[in-house]
Amino acid sequence: KEPRVYTGKIKVRSGFTTKEIDVTITIPEIPEELKEILNVDLEIINRTILRGDKLNYKLTLNRTKATDGFKQAFVKIVIIGVEDGEIIYFTPPEETINLIDYFSAERGIDLPEDLPAREYRIRVFVEYESVIFSTSQTFKVLEVYKPAFFGKAWFDFVKEGIKESW
Repeated sequence: KEPRVYTGKIKVRSGFTTKEIDVTITIPEIPEELKEILNVDLEIINRTILRGDKLNYKLTLNRTKATDGFKQAFVKIVIIGVEDGEIIYFTPPEETINLIDYFSAERGIDLPEDLPAREYRIRVFVEYESVIFSTSQTFKVLEVYKPAFFGKAWFDFVKEGIKESW
């Protein structure tokens, strides 16, 4: 099969300057024997979090074809938020996993305090045997407002909901 070719433009904005860059992306066809050698699963443990909190997730890698010994899997995570044409892009450190047949572990990412409240997509890329596998999930970051005092109760107001503390 022929490789897939995508063309378009990327708009880059910094301060008051905006530039458009022409791009061409060529995606080669993956040989059939490599397409299904690894299953990648991502489970978001806390889909709604407050600004500055930790995003907890579970990553599972399952080799579907047995080979001798372990092979290294290189894991890269990208967090992207898009709203009103603005792209928020955050990349935690990469991880190398020595994979025998199966790997599953819970991980956490400390999100920046200044990360805007909105919906985000966490995308996991796993490079294994020179093939990149990917999966993604969404989560929401909520804004925390300063506590207010009403009578004997303290309330923390959260955008799109109220979290009570007595």
